[in-house]
Amino acid sequence: MSFRSTNQLLLFTLFLVVLSACTTQRRRGELSTLGKAWHNTTAHYNGWFNANEIVNESTMLLNEQHEDNYNQLLPMYEYSEVKNPQIVAEQLDEAVRKVTVVMNLHPYSQWADDCYLLAGKAFFLKQDYEGAEKTFRYLINEYPPEEREESSNDRSNNRRNNDDRTAQADEEEERPRTPSQVQRDRKRYNREVRRRRRQRERGKETEPSSRREEPVVEAPAETEPEAEPTPSAPTRVSLSDNTEIAMAEAGDDSYFLKHRPSYQEGLLWLGRALIERDNYEGARRTLMQLLNNPGVFEDVQREAVAALAHLNIQQEDYASAANYLEQAITLANDRGTKARFSYVQAQLYQQLGNSEAAYAAFEDVIRYHPDYTMEFGARLNMAQNSYLAGIGSAEEALANLEKMLKDEKNDPYHDQIYYAMANIALKQGDKEAGIAYLQQSLETSVSNAAQQAETYYLLGTLSFESEDYLAAKEYFDQTLSRMDTNDERYRPTERLRDNLVDIAEQLQTITLQDSLLRIAAMSPEDQAALAQRLKDEEVAAAQAALQPNPAMPVHSMQRGGAQPAIRQESNFFAYDDRAVRRGQRAFDSRWGDRPLQDNWRRSNATGNDLFAENGVEAPVVTLLTPEQIEQVLSAVPKDEAGKQSAELLIKKAMYELGRLYYERLENYNKSIEVLEDLNERFPGNIHELDSWYYLYLAHTAAGNNSEANRYRDLILDKYATSNYGQILQNPNYAQEYLDEEGRLNRQYDLAYQLFEDGQYGAALQQAQQNVSGLRGQHPLKPKYALLMAMCTGNTEGKEAYISQLQQVVATYPNTPEQTRAKEIIRLLGGASAALPGQAEEEATGAFTTDPNGLHYVIIVFNDPDIDLNAAKITVSDYNQTYHSLDRLRISNVYLGESNNIPV
Repeated sequence: MSFRSTNQLLLFTLFLVVLSACTTQRRRGELSTLGKAWHNTTAHYNGWFNANEIVNESTMLLNEQHEDNYNQLLPMYEYSEVKNPQIVAEQLDEAVRKVTVVMNLHPYSQWADDCYLLAGKAFFLKQDYEGAEKTFRYLINEYPPEEREESSNDRSNNRRNNDDRTAQADEEEERPRTPSQVQRDRKRYNREVRRRRRQRERGKETEPSSRREEPVVEAPAETEPEAEPTPSAPTRVSLSDNTEIAMAEAGDDSYFLKHRPSYQEGLLWLGRALIERDNYEGARRTLMQLLNNPGVFEDVQREAVAALAHLNIQQEDYASAANYLEQAITLANDRGTKARFSYVQAQLYQQLGNSEAAYAAFEDVIRYHPDYTMEFGARLNMAQNSYLAGIGSAEEALANLEKMLKDEKNDPYHDQIYYAMANIALKQGDKEAGIAYLQQSLETSVSNAAQQAETYYLLGTLSFESEDYLAAKEYFDQTLSRMDTNDERYRPTERLRDNLVDIAEQLQTITLQDSLLRIAAMSPEDQAALAQRLKDEEVAAAQAALQPNPAMPVHSMQRGGAQPAIRQESNFFAYDDRAVRRGQRAFDSRWGDRPLQDNWRRSNATGNDLFAENGVEAPVVTLLTPEQIEQVLSAVPKDEAGKQSAELLIKKAMYELGRLYYERLENYNKSIEVLEDLNERFPGNIHELDSWYYLYLAHTAAGNNSEANRYRDLILDKYATSNYGQILQNPNYAQEYLDEEGRLNRQYDLAYQLFEDGQYGAALQQAQQNVSGLRGQHPLKPKYALLMAMCTGNTEGKEAYISQLQQVVATYPNTPEQTRAKEIIRLLGGASAALPGQAEEEATGAFTTDPNGLHYVIIVFNDPDIDLNAAKITVSDYNQTYHSLDRLRISNVYLGESNNIPV
């Protein structure tokens, strides 16, 4: 046979083999061995392998995007803490598509469960934890390990036997049946009928003889849970004095030469998804199911223990988490993971106040040789924990930190070292030194926004504790501009800052107006000298801003911890921050702290050379003219009316400050201090009654009953008929007042209902009668005014309507009714009146939230000449990139009178 004929025969044979493997089968059991091998190989290397590579690359990218903050508890899993997981959404969607194709083309492949596991991981990495949970649940429900074993062994044999019997029966049915065969079949059928009849009769004989007796109904036996085999010698982890967990030893991996099912990994990832969805009890049951399984795989056991540590951290059960981490560190098979888990464990011990255990855990971190950033953090914490653990004194700890400052490798970490020194000083009770170290931390901070946030937060807390609320507000402003919004302290800090905003405003008003009044009391000569000094300081500050200053705090130049601009690599020494710092230290050690000026080594060098650098001229001091002095001091009150206006502002600010201290901060002593100062400086002021009542409340809350009674008597003597006086005399007055207000509101509702019913005359009469009984500036008066205006509009016409609305605008400024009246005047184009609250109803609409319903996103283009096809392509590309699995559709219409507005 020729070589060509041989090749043709081989190709033809191969074609038949592939064709037989690819032939569509009716049942899984009908796949041949070669067909199974083909499906398994294709599913593994064509789809699953590529998708797995994508998931691994996405995990690495997410890990790289995360930046650890070593001042906070490190996350167990870096990729789960990324704030913007959408950076990998497109490629993860592609991974899901690939495994979906595999599951559709090769549903009976042994890699089907692996595909579902991979899809669930992709959803998990995108932080779509609901989708991940659904996928993992489907995996463990559809691919339990016992069914896979049966399907690979017994089920195939059973189906093969059934197929043989079915085929034999089919063959017999196809053959022509003789009369004798028909007779034998009939006899066989009759014998089977008689046999079943005898069985029914024997069953009746066993029934009770009397049917009138009540039948005994037994409760169905409870289904006992399937007993799970327990290992002979479980490993035990002590969680507390009376709590232990039993963890099965990892079973032998019997899947060396055959495919391993993904059931256990599915349980593991399901538990992790439940943790992220705050279903802690479900997660614990799922993970413990794995650990109690004697056949748990070693890698799954390792990950399950770490997941349980993560679960307890989320529940803030740090003692249990630390014990689980001890096991996770033992089971971990790489130094990086061991180092990270040891660092987290050390931080947990710090939270628990166990400084000795924390010190030992940080030592373990260094023993695992992590990257230098983590090693530095461990050494920094060891220095702080050394004296707390009794290993050394605070002075020795500070000395160790000073040595770290001198190490060139630690130049980028000076801000963290100073922060650690501040913590030691504060724990020693030296608040002044602690604040000084914190200021040095800010001055040496380059682009570490996380560290800046920690420093500003601590400074704000210290200022708040010292009742320096103006400084505290500024520090918290800086904190929030740098702190991660996912930080658990962000919302409380934001609320505290918001409470301090009004307080800081009142403090600034009092300080400013007091300063202006003091300046107003100066002689004209002193005012002129002050104006000259202020102008000179302004010019000097402007010149200093133009001059580079190496002592300028870096944080003032890089607000928000922004990253420095990207520049090309250069060998120029000034572009190397470390080289600059080394040079500066060498210069200072030899020459000391010198100003930036030419000829600085000369003993007779003048300070004027400071401004000669870079062509900046020295400032020329010029005397101000009277007009310029007037301009500088323009805010100073010039006459008695101006002084009285300033005093009014001070009175109001002091009253508001005292009220805010009481209501916002519950600082009763500060409230008492400010309000008593208000009444001493300005006796008989317009806020006297209100301030006395808050003084009564503050003294009562502070336990000063005698002072509280004194202010109570003052109110009753001078303001007995006021609301405050009525409340102090009659404990039920507040409820009675509320009842009266409720009655007045019901009267308004009645008048308004008449208007809605179209009874405009009756509504107008009812409103006029009701408003006559209101006293003072009652909040219902503007409502009645607007209602009466609309009744007038419906009875007397448009002109009268507009006139009444204009009166509402003029009489009730800064009210919602004034705003509504202005809207009606602008929109009034017909004879009908608009109803009160109509704008609000139209704004809200009669819509209900339905997250699962069909939603439309409408894009309107103002340019009628826009290339609509190009716009549709752009939108389609966006949907394909970020929402490829959402099955979004695009269509276009035209709106407008001429159908010329593309949508």
